[in-house]
Amino acid sequence: MLRLNSGLYQSASRRISLTPLIDVVFILLVFFMLETSFRNEGGIELSGAAGGGSPASARALVVEVFDTHSIWLDGIRMPFVDWQQADGGISGPAELRSAPGIPIQHIVTTMDTLHDKGATTVRLGEARGFGQ
Repeated sequence: MLRLNSGLYQSASRRISLTPLIDVVFILLVFFMLETSFRNEGGIELSGAAGGGSPASARALVVEVFDTHSIWLDGIRMPFVDWQQADGGISGPAELRSAPGIPIQHIVTTMDTLHDKGATTVRLGEARGFGQ
């Protein structure tokens, strides 16, 4: 007859402690909190366009976008790609007016180009003659 020694076969009813896991999670949390750097990303200041002929808007370069292929700079139309590649700089603020239906990405690209060309601030507005 075979005898089983009860000491050799112990049940696997041990409880796994979660304390080390919680400790590791808190250590990782503290590590990532300390290693995160809060830096000021580059950007461009945006403000709403003033209605009427305020003195600030008289000095601003007026940029109007009616489609994705051309751009109007102070009433002069030119192809958008040519304007992006041109070497002319902008000194001071700009007022970007767009027609309804212009894709947001195109407006953002226009704002980035204005920023790259030296615009200090960009005021957003709606192109005249729309939304009336």
